Amino acid sequence: MRQCLYLLPIGLSLLLVACSEKNGSDEDREDGGQETPVAKSRALQGPWDDVVFTKHSSYACQSLDGTRTQFPELINDDWDYEALEEIPIDYIAMESDVALQNLDHGPAACVWAFFEYFSEHDAYYEESDCADDHGELAHAYERSLFSAGMISLPLLKLRNDSYIREADWQKITSWLRKLLSCEQVTLEDRLNHYTAELEGLHNSIYNAALAGASLAILLDDEEAFVYFMDGFKIGLDQLNDDGTSSYEVAYKAGDALFYHNLIVNYATHIALLSDLGDYDFLNHAKLKKMRRLVLDDLDGAGYLEQQTGVSQTRHPKDEPWNLSWTYHMNRIQEDELAEKWADDYANELGHSMTAGEPREWWVPNSALRQKYED
Repeated sequence: MRQCLYLLPIGLSLLLVACSEKNGSDEDREDGGQETPVAKSRALQGPWDDVVFTKHSSYACQSLDGTRTQFPELINDDWDYEALEEIPIDYIAMESDVALQNLDHGPAACVWAFFEYFSEHDAYYEESDCADDHGELAHAYERSLFSAGMISLPLLKLRNDSYIREADWQKITSWLRKLLSCEQVTLEDRLNHYTAELEGLHNSIYNAALAGASLAILLDDEEAFVYFMDGFKIGLDQLNDDGTSSYEVAYKAGDALFYHNLIVNYATHIALLSDLGDYDFLNHAKLKKMRRLVLDDLDGAGYLEQQTGVSQTRHPKDEPWNLSWTYHMNRIQEDELAEKWADDYANELGHSMTAGEPREWWVPNSALRQKYED
């Protein structure tokens, strides 16, 4: 299914050091120039598969030196944010946007250099975390964030760049499949563990489904795509009829609104991906209920405060990138409250660790919009 693209400009970053020839110069190519772009036949077409890169500018790239390839250990059950800064999350997201906007291999080569480096080091893959017998999963949550926002989305933006040869893609495929296997283990574990032991499903279900579905599209793996869509549907089906998540109500107390909004954000992006298959998740009755509940509570309705019995002290507007779903939903069907949040935080909705800049996602086609309105 062909999707339409809607782009808005984003400013260039501060550039640090010169690219090496390894980062994609013409001299590296056997033919000395761009191959004739050919639309590849894929079972799972991505949102930018009809884009043709027409430029190869001279571009300066951030150095690979000091790039962290494994997740730092938690400190008092929280992330080591200083160590996480050694992972070029924002740089990769931003430069892939620049490459796409300008149809330019120059910045794309900078991004590609990091992925070759990651592949060489099996970055963010830990066998103990991703064992088939359900390993430790110590870094499952952040791996899902990174796999969706820092890996899959940038690579989907670049995969029609003909300067990046098929042989180059083959070099990183094994690494990508390892990450995909991690998401399969994570999703299965979360579905089984939380269903059996806790009240409802944890929000990491939706996080893993987004990462896995994104990687499946990138690898053109229909079987894996269906697996993650099916897991996502289980996550939606277990929501309560009023749109609440039993787990988040029972365990998150004053953070319940924040985490309900987080689920809606993940779920909306997965629902957009699911339009590549025979799905209609945007119209799922319980997801629609949750969207309405969150919008009303953002406006002060207080339903989750009633359900949890405590004031909601962590507000989504304090981390507004998780409100990027309001931008998408308002494009599909006008909603006064969705429009308000999308407009108020228009410049703060990008989030490289989940779904990137929402304006860089494809506009839902007219058939999808019609399905939703019906």
